[in-house]
Amino acid sequence: MNKLLIYLMGYIVSIVFSYCVVRQLQQKLYEKAYKTKLKNLDYLIGKEADEEQKVKQREYRKSIEIIYLGRDKILPPILGICEQILYVSALTFVPHGAGFIPVWLGIKTAGIWPEWSKNKDRISYNTFVLGNALSLVSALIGVATIKALI
Repeated sequence: MNKLLIYLMGYIVSIVFSYCVVRQLQQKLYEKAYKTKLKNLDYLIGKEADEEQKVKQREYRKSIEIIYLGRDKILPPILGICEQILYVSALTFVPHGAGFIPVWLGIKTAGIWPEWSKNKDRISYNTFVLGNALSLVSALIGVATIKALI
């Protein structure tokens, strides 16, 4: 079989697995996390005795709705495809290319860390970590496909 076709198959397997499994799982987890957070806030707003606290809780609830409902639906899949291409390429063609992966993950984490530390949002953090771990598994499946066919 043509080597170019083999490499292309590895990339496609990686991207399809990442998009179909990882992205769908992350969307479900984020949806569940935000619905749970909104439900808890509704409970707290109903229990608050102080009107000022109720107003603050309602404003916080609106900001969470904006975060969830306003999530970008186009950029994450494009970023995911680019990541799969980078991961598979680094692991397949570059000697010691695996060193690129922690650097990339560090850059991604540094960009969102202030929000996590400010909001103490463990659910989003855990979903992010799980999504990145599964994304790496997707890349490894793509690399394994290439190595099995060569």
